[in-house]
Amino acid sequence: MRKREEILKRRDVISFLIDCRNSFKFFCEELLKYTTTGQEIKIQPFQERWVSLAERHQRLVVEAATDLAKTETLCVLYPLWCMFRTENLRILAVASSKDQAKGNILDRIKLYIRENEMLRDLFIPSDAESTWNASEIKTKQNHWIRVVPYSHRARSYRANLILFDEFDTVEDVNLYFEDIVSRLFSGGKIILTSTPKTFKGILYELKDRAKKGNLLGYHFEKTQVLVKKDGSPAYTCPPENVTYDMLKDCVSIWEERHPTKEVLDKWFEQQKWNFMKNQMCEMIGDSEDSIFPFKYIINSIDYNLDFNETLHSDAIYCIAADFATSEGARADYTFLTVVEKRDSKYTVKYAEWYQGKDDEYTKRVIENLYQKYENGNGTMVIADSSNAGKLFIKKINSIGIPVVEQKFSQAERNTLLRTLSTILMGNLLVIPKSYEDKSAEYCDLLKEQLTGFVRAKSDKTFAEIYKSTATHDDGAISLAMAVAELTKYDMMDVETPLLGN
Repeated sequence: MRKREEILKRRDVISFLIDCRNSFKFFCEELLKYTTTGQEIKIQPFQERWVSLAERHQRLVVEAATDLAKTETLCVLYPLWCMFRTENLRILAVASSKDQAKGNILDRIKLYIRENEMLRDLFIPSDAESTWNASEIKTKQNHWIRVVPYSHRARSYRANLILFDEFDTVEDVNLYFEDIVSRLFSGGKIILTSTPKTFKGILYELKDRAKKGNLLGYHFEKTQVLVKKDGSPAYTCPPENVTYDMLKDCVSIWEERHPTKEVLDKWFEQQKWNFMKNQMCEMIGDSEDSIFPFKYIINSIDYNLDFNETLHSDAIYCIAADFATSEGARADYTFLTVVEKRDSKYTVKYAEWYQGKDDEYTKRVIENLYQKYENGNGTMVIADSSNAGKLFIKKINSIGIPVVEQKFSQAERNTLLRTLSTILMGNLLVIPKSYEDKSAEYCDLLKEQLTGFVRAKSDKTFAEIYKSTATHDDGAISLAMAVAELTKYDMMDVETPLLGN
């Protein structure tokens, strides 16, 4: 434990406390002095900037490279400093799991207090042995810190300060807006910290909404481990165009902890995709073997478009059905996608997906979709004919709806995905994403599935195959079926395939 005399070093206690209140850096380096693991605290300029931003903004989102002490700085030291300067502060520590929040945040805060005589005297009440536990602490100043997992249980509490560490590891974005943001007292703050993890997490969604003007009051701070020697950004080009040569003359923002040479060596160890994510906070969306480059997926999204039933006389329509082939929690969905081809553009009009429904239900859905999107000019249905698909196709034919059969040998599957990739990279695909309907959920699902496809080699033939690394691929396959079929036909001539296709 650090004793009072060791901390003060014969300095006047009043002036020392004033300096602690006025300076985060002084508070950490002089009052705390050492981390909970015994390392001497040296607050870096980028950490001071984080705290300055936290003081100025009610919503702070920090993307930081791995091992830059973002959790320690903003979820442990900063709330401690806030507690030191005020009374009656209520803090919620949110994490993707309750155990993670206990170990990463609350336990560290308690250890800092218990191992510092001045903080012990200031914060620990007489009944701490019985009232301080793994989930909650209360202090003499009526401060209260509570650990909550990222779940609906967070609704049971209210707070002035919400800390959400590694927030980009969770995927239920709606829960954040429904059960986390709503827990703030008026004037409260939220601090979110993470290294980017996924395209379907909270970070991407927040930045996406902010970019489109649907999210106000958030400040986004990106802290990369490498910068130019003058402190300016390491590059100004799109992140997917970054090369090692652009970075080799850069320097680390924390040389003592992350020597420049060691950081640069990680380019070769981790390869570009992981290096850019872990060190530069850039989700470039595709590795070297990606089939659907992320930048093209983003370019295809129309935020002003929703699912709709508007028909055009100069368009043709395709309803594609990819049927579920297994049961259980990880089973694929039956996925139905409606695509319009008009003026060489392929626009998703509607999508529906579900599990556990019988053939009669799916037959009714297809019949209903056919009636909605039959424009009297050209509407077709294409369906997966593998497994039990042939029998189902007969049922659809029996109600007067002609169906094109889609087979799924490896070569045919490759052709579907290759065709979709060509249309996507030709900027001919339009994916709706309106926050007013289900198209937003569909768009996010599709991003996940498309970015999950990579090139690989067959174990048996060594031929190139397209492999999905995502949990599901049914939405992407359904879309590929529709697009590939539509490429065979010219406008207003659904009966005659284009020559050469």
